[in-house]
Amino acid sequence: MAERKRLFPEDNYTPNGYLDNPYHTYRLNQSGVIRSKPAMGFGWFYPHLARGYGRRLIYSSHLNVGIEIDGDVLVDFSDFRNSRVDLSSRYHSRNIVTFNFEYREVEVAVTFIQPTENSIGTVVRVANLSKSVRKIRLFAVNSYTRNKDTSDCWEEGLTGAYDEKLDALRIKAYSEGTIMLTRSDLSSSGHSFSTGGDVMRKYINQCADAGEAAPGYLTAYGGAGGTNTLVGVLCYEIVLPARKNREATFVLARSETENGAEDELDSAFGSFRNSLRNKVKEDNSFWAHAVRLSGSFPASWRHSFVYDNETLRMNIRKPIGIYKHVWDAMQIQAPRAVLAEACFDAILISYSDPETAKELLLGTFDDAPESWVPCTREDGSYNMVAWDGFPCGTAPEWGAPFWVVEAVYRRTKDKRWLRRIYPRMVSYINWWLNNRTDEEGYPHYLCSYESGQDMSGRFGHQLGGGYNVTHIRPTDLTAAMCNSFQALEFFAEELGKSSAARNWHRLAGDFEEKVQSMWCRDGWFHDYDRHAKRFTEGYDGMNLAPFFYGIAEERQCEAVRDRIDALCLGTRPTWATFTLMLVESAFNTGQRASLSSLAYKLVNYIYTSIDAPEQKPAMPLPGIQHEFWPTSRTWGAEGYGWGCFSVFLVLRSMIGFRESDREEDSFMLCPSMPVDFMSPGAEYAVANLKYRKLKFDLKYAVQNEKELTVHMNFISGAEDTSVKVLDHNTAQVHFDGKLTENRLKFNADNFSDYLVTLY
Repeated sequence: MAERKRLFPEDNYTPNGYLDNPYHTYRLNQSGVIRSKPAMGFGWFYPHLARGYGRRLIYSSHLNVGIEIDGDVLVDFSDFRNSRVDLSSRYHSRNIVTFNFEYREVEVAVTFIQPTENSIGTVVRVANLSKSVRKIRLFAVNSYTRNKDTSDCWEEGLTGAYDEKLDALRIKAYSEGTIMLTRSDLSSSGHSFSTGGDVMRKYINQCADAGEAAPGYLTAYGGAGGTNTLVGVLCYEIVLPARKNREATFVLARSETENGAEDELDSAFGSFRNSLRNKVKEDNSFWAHAVRLSGSFPASWRHSFVYDNETLRMNIRKPIGIYKHVWDAMQIQAPRAVLAEACFDAILISYSDPETAKELLLGTFDDAPESWVPCTREDGSYNMVAWDGFPCGTAPEWGAPFWVVEAVYRRTKDKRWLRRIYPRMVSYINWWLNNRTDEEGYPHYLCSYESGQDMSGRFGHQLGGGYNVTHIRPTDLTAAMCNSFQALEFFAEELGKSSAARNWHRLAGDFEEKVQSMWCRDGWFHDYDRHAKRFTEGYDGMNLAPFFYGIAEERQCEAVRDRIDALCLGTRPTWATFTLMLVESAFNTGQRASLSSLAYKLVNYIYTSIDAPEQKPAMPLPGIQHEFWPTSRTWGAEGYGWGCFSVFLVLRSMIGFRESDREEDSFMLCPSMPVDFMSPGAEYAVANLKYRKLKFDLKYAVQNEKELTVHMNFISGAEDTSVKVLDHNTAQVHFDGKLTENRLKFNADNFSDYLVTLY
C-alpha cells in the first residue's frame, strides 16, 4: 500500500499489544478497548478487559487473519512455531499495528487499524517472491464471545448466518444484543460456523474442506460461566503470478441494528484508506521529534521504549466532558483523571512531546471541579470518596506534582505556561495547608486514598482505603509540602512576584524544620502517631522523601547511604511511585553505582518481559505497558501510564540527562551507565533530546570500564553559539568554544556530573 513516508521507527516488534480506541471513556461513551488476539488479530473487549479494573465484560469480538501457503495453515502461534516462521510486527504504534512474516517465498504484511469507532479493519498484502504462480488461501475469522449474565440485555445466546447478498458473516446476540458483520473486498469461496472455545485452526480446516457443507446458520448458548461463543470463518482464494503482489481488505463492524451494521461496514470500507493516511500522519507528527534509542542498546530496550511511548500516547485523551484540555486517563481500561498519575505521564511524555506535557499538567489543575483536584471521571463524577463522603484527590507527595512541574518548566522555560498554571498550584497547596494540617501545623492525610498508598500499614489499622488516618503525621507529606513551597518560591521569582516569593520562602523554612523534627536516633525519618504519642517503626521507602526532595542534611545522607544501597541492591521495587522515590534519593545521596544497578536490573526485567514474542503463563501481555512489575502473576491493569517509568530510568537515571538550576541555557549530563553496558566499543545513542530551544542527539561511546566519550549533535537551537562543558565536581573545563558543524565531543567519567552551557 503506497502511503506517505513513515517516520515510526520500524523494527521487529512483538506481534502483541493494543490499538488505541480514542472514543472509549468510562461514563460518557463506553466503546471498549482493542486488544490483540493470537496470532494475527485484534478485537474489542467491551466495556473493557475484565481484569485489573472491573470484571464486567459484556462481550469480546475479534477479527483474525489466517493464511494457507502450499497446504500449510498459519493462524495460531503454534502454527508459526511448528513451521519455523518468525512472526513479528514491523510497525507498532497506538494507531497502526502490522503482522509481518515470510514463508516459502511468500511475503505477508497484515496491517490493522480502527477505521471508525465501530469497526476494526486490516489490509493484507501478499507478495509472491518466487518465479512461479502461487495459489494462496486467506481466512477472515470473527470469534464472538458474549457474557449474557452481565449484559443487562434479554438474551439467550448467539446466532450466526452467512449473508449471500453482502458476502458477509453476521453474528449476533438473540433475543437482543450487538451485531457483528464481517466481510472483505474480495469474493469468498466458502464459509463455516462453529461453537466452542477459540481454537480457530479447527474452524479454518472445516472451511477449507470442500466436502463438508457449511450450515445456513448456527446458534451458541449455555457456555461456561454464562458465556456463549460463536466463531465464523470466510475463505478467500487468490492466484498470484510470479513476482506479483495483491492486497485485500477485511473489516469487522458492529452495531445494535441490522441496517446500522451494514452502514458501519460501508463507512469503514469507504474511509479505510484515508483513515490509514491520517494515522500515519499523526504518528509522523509524534515520531519526528520523539526520543528513541539506538546503537548498542539491546533490541528489547529499543522496542519497549517504543511500547512505553505508545502506551503514554494512548492514555493522553482528547477533551471531552468536563475536561477542556487534553487529559490523562491513567489507564486505558477504565479512564479517569488522577493528579498523581497525570504527573507521572506528563514527565514521561515530556521527553518526547513537551508541549503536550505542559497542556496535560495545566489541564489537570484547570479542569478540576475543586481546588484540591479530586479524582474524577469525564462526566464529572468523583472516583475516590472517603468514608465521611469527602471526594478525595491525591496529596502533593504522590506523583510529586510540584517537583514535576518544576522539572518540566526548567526544561522548557515557558513563562507563559508558568503564569497560567501558577495560580492553580497556589490554590491547590493553600487548600492542603488550610484543610490538612493539625493544631501544630503538621500535615496529614484524611485517608490512605489521599496518600495514594491505599491501605498502607504506615497508617495503622484501617477498615478500608477511605478510613480516617488523620492521627498520623507522614514524613513524605511533610517533605512534599516543603518542596511545594520551595517550588512556588522559585516560580514566584520567575514571574516577578517578590512578595509572594518571600511568603513561600517563609513557609518552606517552617516545613523544613518540621521535616527535621521527624529525624530519629536510628538514622531514619519516621512518621509520628499522635494517638500513641510516639514515632512509628519500620523503614518504608516513602520516608526517603526528604532525600528525594534534596532537603535532608549531609549528616542524614551519610546515615542512610548503606540502607539506600541495600534497598537498591535487594528485592527490586515493583511500583513506579516507590521506584521514583528510591532512585532519586540514591542519586541525591551519591549512591550512583547502586542507582545504576537498580535501574538496569529493573528496566531489563520489564523490557525483556514486554518484548516477548508471545505471552507466557503468569507473565504480562507483551507490546503494552502495565500497572506494576511483579515477578509473576498479572501485572495489574494493561495499558497503565506510570508503568512506563523505564523511560525515566533510562534517560534520567542511566543516561543522566537532567535539568540544571542555572539561569542560562544549561543542563546536566550525569552518566550512571550499568556495568553490563561498559564494554569497550559499545555505543549507546539517544535521538531527539530537548532542552528549551535545543534539540540534539546524544551518544556515549564506551572507552573502558570507567570512561566514556560523549558525542552531541545539535539538530536545532545551537546555531552560532559557543558551548562550555564543566565538570560539576572538580570545575575542570572539558570544552569551551564554538561548535564545529553543530557537534560536540568530550571525554567523561561514568558516575561524574557535567554541566553543559550554551552561551
